Amino acid sequence: MTDTSIQTNPSLQDCGLKSAQVNALRKLGVYGVLDLLRLFPKEHLDVIPTRIAELEADTTVTLLATLDLYQVTMPRNKLTLQTWYLSDGSQHQDHIKAVVFSGSSLHQTVGWQQGRHSEFPKGSRLLVTGTVKRDRFGKQITKPQMRVVSVDLELTEQLEIRPVYSDRTPLTGTQISDLVRTVLEAMQSQPFADNLTDALREQYGLMGYRDALYGIHQPTDRGQLERAIKRLVFGEFYDLECRLIRKRQQLTQPNQTLTTQPNLQPFLQQLPFDLTGAQKRVLHEISLDFQIGTATMRRLVQGDVGSGKTAVAAGAIVMAVQQGDQAAVMVPTTALCAQLYRKLYEWLDPLGFSIQRLHGNATTQARRQLLESLADGSLSVVIGTQSLLRTDVEFKRLGLVVIDEEHRFGVEQREALQVKGRAVHRLSLTATPIPRTLALTLHGDQDVSVLDEMPPGRTPITTRVYDGSKASQVEAAYSLLRSQVQRGFQAFVVFPLIEANPGLDLANSITAFNELTCKAGGRLSDFTVKVLHGKLKEREKATVMQSFVDGETQVLLATTVIEVGIDVPKATVILIHNGERFGLAQLHQLRGRVGRGKDRSFCLVLNEARSESSKARLLCLEQSQNGFWLAEQDLKLRGQGDILGTRQSGLLPFRLANLLLHADLLEQARAAAWQTAHC
Repeated sequence: MTDTSIQTNPSLQDCGLKSAQVNALRKLGVYGVLDLLRLFPKEHLDVIPTRIAELEADTTVTLLATLDLYQVTMPRNKLTLQTWYLSDGSQHQDHIKAVVFSGSSLHQTVGWQQGRHSEFPKGSRLLVTGTVKRDRFGKQITKPQMRVVSVDLELTEQLEIRPVYSDRTPLTGTQISDLVRTVLEAMQSQPFADNLTDALREQYGLMGYRDALYGIHQPTDRGQLERAIKRLVFGEFYDLECRLIRKRQQLTQPNQTLTTQPNLQPFLQQLPFDLTGAQKRVLHEISLDFQIGTATMRRLVQGDVGSGKTAVAAGAIVMAVQQGDQAAVMVPTTALCAQLYRKLYEWLDPLGFSIQRLHGNATTQARRQLLESLADGSLSVVIGTQSLLRTDVEFKRLGLVVIDEEHRFGVEQREALQVKGRAVHRLSLTATPIPRTLALTLHGDQDVSVLDEMPPGRTPITTRVYDGSKASQVEAAYSLLRSQVQRGFQAFVVFPLIEANPGLDLANSITAFNELTCKAGGRLSDFTVKVLHGKLKEREKATVMQSFVDGETQVLLATTVIEVGIDVPKATVILIHNGERFGLAQLHQLRGRVGRGKDRSFCLVLNEARSESSKARLLCLEQSQNGFWLAEQDLKLRGQGDILGTRQSGLLPFRLANLLLHADLLEQARAAAWQTAHC
């Protein structure tokens, strides 16, 4: 694989920048020429001249005009006011003035004069850009940008493309523009290293890195600008994919696991259902990962709620144990640990597999016996929480690690379990569907399998969005919930907060419990209600959850702690307060807590936001139960930054690339990275 780093980053001082400018740039993390040239423009404006008569207030315009008079006055506060009186040579000889107070921040691009004094003689033909403002004296142009043009120049469709830079404290966009121009002029005869080989650029039709930098900062036309952006976006994706490939190569080892073909027939025959085509496909992909001569498996299985990820994981466990290996399954919560243990025990015990669970609530004696069984190899499968990561948990021959709800664990936690064995396969599961473009970037160091087919016979969940600011709408939602509970079913009520926060006007579970159950006439006062949230101790959580699973609790008030792993077939309704506070993927996950049985189920969302964007997102939830489609809509509506959140901060170091707009380039860059990895 080629080294994708840029080898040279010339000094800013060598380009003529002053010490004060260099120090200001260092505060932005800019230490060399390439750092500065990667501060790309936020937009590119077409310079299209407008006649004075057509100017509208509060718009940024470009004017082709003649300078009739330049005047300097000191009207007040000892500020110097500069005024340029302009006419455009139209039939009516329309006039306007451009004004600026000295000390104001003026934009300056290639060839544009700063307005401290006029260097333009009377009669000069000027191209003027600025913001049109209207006061009692009429219209005028503020913060003007000017340059002399040919006297013969007339109005045309477009004269040039001007880059506009964002303000970045302590520098304004204007100052960054000036510095970029100075550096580009100084670097005209200097070489630039390129992270793409000549062969790759030719294969994918890309310009060189140097040409792309000049093309985005000083484009001559839209075509050149588009080609420059394509090259730079491709380079960003290529660098990321190469890093992910190197990471994968460092973490994987030659696989020596599978000595015979796996025999899944006994496992499949005793399942109480038939696998879907998607499950069979993913199990086949996993079996190929187990083959000798390949690298150890690092595979992520994405599947919507109810798509059958657990059955796929069980099949992988069977493959590992058949070869004499042990398997460890790590889950984020004690409740999920107990639930998953019951299901896997039902499927694997008939095959003669020894299986136990390990969690923080285990007694000292039970824990000691379990650890001894793991160490001597007599225990084949263990299911546990983060307690599996403790140093006293040792395996005789760990061959497979399954991480359920992998996004709930940090990178270090996932790796810590895997290093308890040698050449260990890792299978990660997530019920949070993400768009393919995000999967290729967030999980580029893994193979990604998708369970895109649901088992037959599942009853669709009815989703309804209510206006949470209207008492009648809230009452309608609770009336439906009450009717379901009165019929013998169970319900979830979800809140964004555990307890009241003075700075946030949001519903919370503690206050709601008192209002809904303790007050006379409370909507849930005649039901058995309990509260579940993250501040409870693990033992308390387990007790509350078990009461709900056993049917003793009719309504569970909770936070998003129930987002994953709760499987209660008698729960047929979930009511979510402040639905506008959740992302689509999270709402979809919460919706998946109901509809686990054969009875019709409901997801009721109270929306208290007035914004159209919030209404649009929740309308998507009403319209579809396809998690992958919802993830795509979330990406479009919220953007890649909001989708990733702080958890992924710094993971996608993109300056130009956009996963929604440039998905095709991501696919090409990934192919190119794998191509160079095997050269």
